[in-house]
Parts: sequence; C-alpha cells; structure tokens
Amino acid sequence: MKIIKSTKLWSIVGLSVLMASLYSCDKKDKDSDGPKKGTKGPIELDCDFFSEDRILVDDPDADVDYIISCMMRVNGEITVEPGVVIEFKQGAGINVEPSGSEPSSFSAVGTSARPIIFRGVKNEKAYWTGIRFRETSSSKNELTHVKIEDAGNDNKYGENWSGAVILAAYSPNLKMTNSTISNSKYGINVHEKTATLTFKNNTLTNNETPVKTHPNQLIVFDATSSYTGNTNDYVFIDGYATGIDRNGTWHKIDVPYRLEADFSAGHGGMGVTGNLSIQAGVEVIMTSKSKITVGDVGSLAMNGTSNDKIIFRGEEDVAGYWEAIRYNGSPNPLNKMSHVEIRNGGKPVTNPQSDPNGALCVSYSYLPINDITFVKCFDFGISLSTDHLNQVTSTFTYSNLTFTSTPREFGNYDNESITP
Repeated sequence: MKIIKSTKLWSIVGLSVLMASLYSCDKKDKDSDGPKKGTKGPIELDCDFFSEDRILVDDPDADVDYIISCMMRVNGEITVEPGVVIEFKQGAGINVEPSGSEPSSFSAVGTSARPIIFRGVKNEKAYWTGIRFRETSSSKNELTHVKIEDAGNDNKYGENWSGAVILAAYSPNLKMTNSTISNSKYGINVHEKTATLTFKNNTLTNNETPVKTHPNQLIVFDATSSYTGNTNDYVFIDGYATGIDRNGTWHKIDVPYRLEADFSAGHGGMGVTGNLSIQAGVEVIMTSKSKITVGDVGSLAMNGTSNDKIIFRGEEDVAGYWEAIRYNGSPNPLNKMSHVEIRNGGKPVTNPQSDPNGALCVSYSYLPINDITFVKCFDFGISLSTDHLNQVTSTFTYSNLTFTSTPREFGNYDNESITP
C-alpha cells in the first residue's frame, strides 16, 4: 500500500477508496526516463489534502503516484520526495498561499536520477494551471530536479498570472534549479515586483513563451539557464508593471528580450531608478511606442564590445517603430553607452516644441557614448536638451558615431538641428 507521510495524525479516506482501480498511463509514454512498470494506480488527493503538513512519497509499484483534480491550496508545509509523479486534471493546480497565520511552503527536491514530475493527465499544452506561489516567503519553497509539463492554463487567474510556475503577489520566495519546463504557455511568470527568486541551471523549451517577467526581476535570469526552442523565443518583459528599482545586471542569454512598455497615455515608458548594467551581447526587441527612461536617481550602463554589441531594435523593421532611450535628469557617473546599435527608434511628433523625436534623448544627464550606430531611425539619432544660448545642458561626450538610413544626426528638444 502506498504511504503518504504526515506530521499530524490524518484521517483522510482510506487508500482503498482513494486509489483508482484501473489506470493505464505508462511513464514511458510521456517521460524519457522510462516506466516504473508498476501495478498500482494513483491516489487522487482530496482538495483539502494540503491543509496540513504532508510528505508525498514515491511508490515504485505505481506509474503515477498522485492525481490532483482541483486548485489545491497549500496551508501547511508540503514536501515532495524524489521520483514522485503527480498528474493534474484540466484546470487543476497547486496554490501555495496561506489562509491564516500558519506558515505554508512547497518543496519538491528530486535528483538527476529521480526527478519529480508534474504534468497533465492529458499531454496538451496549457492543460492544467501550474504551481502558484503567493504571499509565501518561506525559504523552504523549492523546485529542484523537477520536470513540469502541460501547464499554464489561465482560465482560473487570467493572462497576467498564467504560467507553469507563477510568482504572483505579496513578496513570494522561490528557489528553482536544475529543472525543466515544457509544453506550457509561459514557462515561468514572475508577476510580482518584490518576489525573491533564485533561478539557476533550468531549461525552458517547447513552451509558447519561456519567461514573462516584471522588469524588476530581469537581473534574475542569466546564462546558466536555457530559454530556446519555444514558439516565441524571447523573454517577455512586462513593462506596464512599473520599472526597475533594483541594482544589478541585465544578462546576455541565448534568446532576445522583448520589452512592452508603451505608455502612450502619459510618458516615461519603462523607468530605471536603480543602477542597471547591460552585458555585451544583449538584444532587446522593442514593441510599438515603447521606451526606456533613466530617472534622476537611476543609472544605465551599456557595456557592449566591438565583437558583441548591445542591440535595441523594433519588433518590426520600420523607422520610428518604437520611441527612445531617454536619460532624463540623471547625473549619475555610472551612465555610459559603448558599442550599442539602436535601430528603428524615434517618433513622429505633432507639436515639435519640447517633444524630441530622437532615438536617444539626453536631458540634464551625465552620459559618455562611444561606438554607437543608429540605423533606420525616424528623424534625429540623438536629441539633446539645450538652454536659450543653445548650449548643451547635459554632461554629454561622444565619439565614433554612425548614422545609417537616419535623416539627421543631432537635434534639440524642439527638433531643430544642432552641432554639439
């Protein structure tokens, strides 16, 4: 008989009632690790089963250990041991969110030889919801040597919180390492600005999109993980979710980033109020009307090289497709741009006065730039704020600039040509 450990006495329905009498799913059908060749069916867990501390164990005589048929809320400390296989019915999932003062956590730590598997009863993309961490700051939350398949159904929580793994709200904490997410909508969705996520040596492939993230979490994703082989091979930055106030590095990874930061009703785009550094080789796809603004308390250092440029380009190869990178009142000496290509930036303006159309706009900021290429921008490559004597009011220096298919080089904030 399969054993489910608990730190409390438990009185769930007898295993003979819970155990399915017939179950034909073979692990080898869905998992390359091979079948258990077991003779037992899975246990279907009651929807309140995670309301207390539990330990789920692997039964070597079962091909699938457990079935979950609902959104299972975690109100205890849950531990899943190596080798466990859990399948989810359509729309089902795990919601790690305490309802009272008792701590809640979800720990699934497998091994390379005995990974833990979470997947749908059916092998369909976005079949079940996923594992959602919300308002759980426990250091015990962990997914290591885990395989997650077929998740990301957003019928329960909507598009914004769709993902195989979701960090939703109220500063959740999660360590995720050496794991694989596949056949899902978003692989991981870090919706929460203040989430604490450790993310190393993971593989996200054969999903619709590998990552959707709040801009503040950009620095978490690095080259130790792989993000290729998806329908949309990019990391989706949800720029609508406010900007970046953390210090750190925007890493070069094996796919581009796609930034959606169109604040057409106001101004600013994705704000940078922390000290952010961009590694050589980073490529950013800018959606229509998107922009980046470095504020008076932030800095943005772009550290490209001659062999590995940083690239900002429009999602479509159209002049003026996205707006600009703006240094707006940032005196920070960490600001710099080196070996950067800016393509498809700038914008048409209806009122030229104080509405610059340059792809790079600099106002009252410290900024040295060198080896910058402007390609197919709308009008000016660079717009500089000036005073009434037509003197540049920024600490701005430049060298080795190239303007290709860009009508004009330098303009002021009234869109008049200047020579700085």
